[in-house]
Amino acid sequence: MYTWQAYLKQGVYDYEYAFVAKGSRLADSSPVEGSFFETENRYTILVYQRQTGSRYDELIGYKESVANPR
Repeated sequence: MYTWQAYLKQGVYDYEYAFVAKGSRLADSSPVEGSFFETENRYTILVYQRQTGSRYDELIGYKESVANPR
């Protein structure tokens, strides 16, 4: 178990665990966090516009995208 104590200002912090091999100066987070660089991700992008004085949003654009397809 490792412990560390620091005084931080109130707020939201983002952190990541990393591993540094003995004799190296490069940190690698994949042994701790895993590697997802080959994960397939699907995205749907919807673009809406509201005309001045209108009471509804109109769909004016649609796009589907796949990152790292199999």
